[in-house]
Amino acid sequence: MKKRINIDISEQLWRRVGIRAAELGIAKRDLVEEALENYLGGNEVKNETYYLVQMAKGTDNGYDETSQPRTLLKTTDKKAALDFYETLPEWVALEDPETDLEGREKYESPVVVEVSSDTRTMIRG
Repeated sequence: MKKRINIDISEQLWRRVGIRAAELGIAKRDLVEEALENYLGGNEVKNETYYLVQMAKGTDNGYDETSQPRTLLKTTDKKAALDFYETLPEWVALEDPETDLEGREKYESPVVVEVSSDTRTMIRG
């Protein structure tokens, strides 16, 4: 059961909440609830699996494990994640060109990651 509340919060902080929620593909209220659970230490491990559609940076030889992928979608619906993945281009050039240590050009390509309480597995990409 949920309890509706009203709080006063700085505009700047609320803007940051909105940006982070958009990055994760979740509602601001869900982000705030999760943050409070984590802060108060009452976050029970949920056995919920969700799927992230992300743009991962890499070269033809593999993904760049040092860079943070951009999350485009977070959902518990595997079919929705795979359908969204299918709409994305195979690769996208970076706005600011980069190369790896061997001089190969980096680009972004889409991946789908399955996340559960105990694992994180790439299922497409």
